[in-house]
Amino acid sequence: MNEEEHSLSPEAYTLQYDKVVLAQRALAPRGAAALEYMGLALIQNLNVGAYMSYFLNMSNHLPGVPVPAYASFHYYANAILRGDANGYEGIFRDVEDWLPNVESAISVRNSLSPTTKLDMDEVGVILPNDNSDQWTGDDPGFPPIYWNAAAASFMYRFLLYAPLGLDYMGDSALAQIPNMTAARGPRWAPQFPSVSLLNWTTGAPTARYRVLQLLIQSTSPGMQLRATAVSAAPAPDFCASAVNLGKGRPANMTLVCAEPGSVISDVLFASYGVLPPGGVRADGGCPAALSPPPPLGACAANASAFVASACVGRAACALSVGDGGPLGDPCPNAVKALLVVARCSGAGGGAQAGPGAPVAAVGATGAAGAARRVYVVNKSARPQTVAVAGAGGGAWLWVDESTGEGPPGGATVPSDGTLVLAPYAAGVLTMP
Repeated sequence: MNEEEHSLSPEAYTLQYDKVVLAQRALAPRGAAALEYMGLALIQNLNVGAYMSYFLNMSNHLPGVPVPAYASFHYYANAILRGDANGYEGIFRDVEDWLPNVESAISVRNSLSPTTKLDMDEVGVILPNDNSDQWTGDDPGFPPIYWNAAAASFMYRFLLYAPLGLDYMGDSALAQIPNMTAARGPRWAPQFPSVSLLNWTTGAPTARYRVLQLLIQSTSPGMQLRATAVSAAPAPDFCASAVNLGKGRPANMTLVCAEPGSVISDVLFASYGVLPPGGVRADGGCPAALSPPPPLGACAANASAFVASACVGRAACALSVGDGGPLGDPCPNAVKALLVVARCSGAGGGAQAGPGAPVAAVGATGAAGAARRVYVVNKSARPQTVAVAGAGGGAWLWVDESTGEGPPGGATVPSDGTLVLAPYAAGVLTMP
């Protein structure tokens, strides 16, 4: 009864669960005490809280049914376009938007059945038209950097959900394929290629596999996760970026000056639309720092006046640009990015911060003498540079597009603690 494929109500499901459990235990009287059961396996579009509330209330079960050892539910994020790397930022927004469902499940479990463990045992990303016959041979219809976006989103779920008390999270699925019927015969029907952990041609690990492996090797039961605020390293001329994902999910960003008393004094560059290639340096540097600055391109609007009106003279400002907003729609049916380069009056510079910040991190500590670690994710399609206080000399392991299907890259953190993150990079920093 995976993912409520028979559309059972909470009451009908629980009754059938009970009948199966009691029948199994009757058939194995000597081993019944050792049997553990996992229930629900909910699909994400159900009301997770309602099903959990009924199923985890033992007064709704038949006599003799033990407290469920586990309750499970699934969650697959999405992106608005299959082949647009900018649009993959929507995967992370989906993860954030689904957070209340995880919080609800944990709250219900804690209240009704605190010994039951919660397992989000199918986690992944399903891109649009994933099982379409238009994908032929080995071509899945998306670029290689998709694997990094999907991989980073799994670590991002860990950063959000594990501190809340989620017990287990399973990365789905090991080996999936695109439509190979034309090349290999009719038995090779498409099966969610964007969900694969392995390269379906060679069997080599994708970035999704490598990030999962990195998490398994660096985490342990009982470790304590610490909420960690991360923002881009302040710079005199600093970049900020956000993507309008459509469907009521505008591009949101917050600009903040680092030095007390300083204000945003100038907007050097602002574009809303599709920035032409080469618009951002490889290290995440700003367009205005290029010489000359890049052109806006045919599918972009000059947003300088809009940003200046909202931000100049303020120590911090929040911007939001959605469909039909003040900047119009310069690129219909395209993923549009708001890109801003600003300057603060103080010598400390400024940075993008707040909930829309492109980099997320969580610190982790273990028992006395155990390594202190920081898990870091770049949610952006653009490079980012962050600074971690006290990280100089630490060990940095990461997965990004440059590592391909190989093992994570490794380096010693420079003395100033800076990390340069490629688009959709995910990594683990072990503090010195």
